[in-house]
Amino acid sequence: MPFAPYAVSATCLFHRHISGQAVHAKDEIEGVLAAQARNPGGSLIVMPDVFNVVNRELIIALAARYGVPAIYFNTTYFAKLGGLISYSTDVAESFVKRRGTSTASSRARSLPISPYKRRQSTSW
Repeated sequence: MPFAPYAVSATCLFHRHISGQAVHAKDEIEGVLAAQARNPGGSLIVMPDVFNVVNRELIIALAARYGVPAIYFNTTYFAKLGGLISYSTDVAESFVKRRGTSTASSRARSLPISPYKRRQSTSW
């Protein structure tokens, strides 16, 4: 899980605990969600991964069945199918904002970083 170290670092800033559970087979998904449901305050963050996209309908259904609050990446794949909330980046808009800016490695560290501020509601 390439994002795990960043998630752990971020949660430490807020004095929270995060634990990860790698799932490699479809039949392991329900066990993880059932365990989260038994854990007071348990929730689910679905990270960007092909496995998660392929199994998105099952993940959304099980999170709803077990009452596990979940946040999913990519609105198209998850929120429009009934997921509670999702996060994603507008790649096209990011590209347009950076058009004309050199991304050569020698200048990469000097590029301005700006947070993405647009919010989008999805109705289904």
